Amino acid sequence: MSLVVGTNSWSTVAEADTYLANRPTATDWFALDTAPGNPGEASKESYLDYAFYLILGSDEFSISKDSTDDNVKEAQIEEVLFLLRNQLEFENRDAMIASGIEDFKVSKWSESLGDAVGFPSVVNGKLGNYSIVGGAVVLLEGEDYE
Repeated sequence: MSLVVGTNSWSTVAEADTYLANRPTATDWFALDTAPGNPGEASKESYLDYAFYLILGSDEFSISKDSTDDNVKEAQIEEVLFLLRNQLEFENRDAMIASGIEDFKVSKWSESLGDAVGFPSVVNGKLGNYSIVGGAVVLLEGEDYE
């Protein structure tokens, strides 16, 4: 697998390295190999590819594959960091929601799951200009935003 900006990523591995270089708790990123040794193995490229398709396939945002917006690149990298820290929990929660579980209780802990697993607030914030509201893309920029 190779990462191709404009096809399966907005960000390069080098851009992600630079963005995360001074980010506290980003050490897991730097422990990864750049490319996977085998299909399905964790690597910088595989996480960037996965985050790209999660955001691109979301019904929350409308972003072209060839976007060069720094906010889009940074959102992809932030999603990678989220996945590195929370992938199992993310997938387990998504599986519970897909199974029809609406809420659960374990001892004194209870939780309502909602309709879908969302993106972290930092990703939502960076992609605010690409949000889909009521089936329409709302771009808040230029003279329309002033």
